[in-house]
Amino acid sequence: MPNHESRQHLELALARRAQADPAFREELRRDPRSAVAREAGADLPEGLTVHVRQDTAAELHLVLPAMPPDEGRLSETDLAGLRGGAAQRADCQWMPYATGRPATS
Repeated sequence: MPNHESRQHLELALARRAQADPAFREELRRDPRSAVAREAGADLPEGLTVHVRQDTAAELHLVLPAMPPDEGRLSETDLAGLRGGAAQRADCQWMPYATGRPATS
């Protein structure tokens, strides 16, 4: 069984094999879930859907990473109820990122 240390490693291995092996490429298109599970050497989680897309000269696919769960995050309503403010300390100076020097008043 192949040993893939990360999702990125597995994706690279799948892409390389699909480039080198037309039968595997067709299998990825026809039954991506089974092909990925076999290459990963493990069953995929129940309910996980696998999509395979191929870029062309006229089409580019961008894959965005999954958003983390909302656990511990404030809702928009909670955020709207927060009040901001500024604190001033005698021992601190504001340093703009652009210059890296203390701001002048």
